[in-house]
Amino acid sequence: MSAVLVSSMTGAIALVGSSGWLAHLRRRVSPELPDRTERPASAWWIPAVSTVVGVILGALWSQLDLQPVYQVRVIVLLAALPVLAVIDHRERIVPNRALLVLLALRVPLWIWEAAIDLDLFVATLRSEVIVGGIILGFFSLLRVLHRGGIGMGDVKLFAIMPLFLGTQMALSAILGSLVASFCFAVWAMVTKRKGRKDSFPMVPAIALGTVGAVLLVSIRGVL
Repeated sequence: MSAVLVSSMTGAIALVGSSGWLAHLRRRVSPELPDRTERPASAWWIPAVSTVVGVILGALWSQLDLQPVYQVRVIVLLAALPVLAVIDHRERIVPNRALLVLLALRVPLWIWEAAIDLDLFVATLRSEVIVGGIILGFFSLLRVLHRGGIGMGDVKLFAIMPLFLGTQMALSAILGSLVASFCFAVWAMVTKRKGRKDSFPMVPAIALGTVGAVLLVSIRGVL
């Protein structure tokens, strides 16, 4: 497919997906922010930024001959991350319901992949589930050993990332997320916004690190 067509497709998916998640954010009622009149303004910038990222990635991917289903997988996750980051920043939580919605969105993509090549689908899914389980176990253990270092919602989000990004890209995204989280923490302590014992919302760093990793790998052309 041409670069214009791929960019248009990925940009449109990013726009629709991020707008849907933004609608979820605007309807969301939480114990921390029960009164809608006291809640911060909606993050109107999310669809615009997501669409730009989608268009850029589409232009890069048009040179790599990627399967459309993989492109959709990645964009679906990237469209969700900004809203999850806003929720985590405001409420210090990664909603289980949102993670379940993400998994539900993955189901039709599994069907699509199985229809293309069933044997490859089974082998790929097995690899992604195994890596996701290892990630879940590792960060769960890290959470037990270092209370307050990472939330269980963050751990679950890390664990499902291989289902959307694939194993190698997910590991790159997690590494980028940890680097971004470290930079956020250093900046917050240097500016005295947070202390050494204070907790930090992790999903904003996950969103930034994941987008950065996907862009970097796409530019290098090693997807």
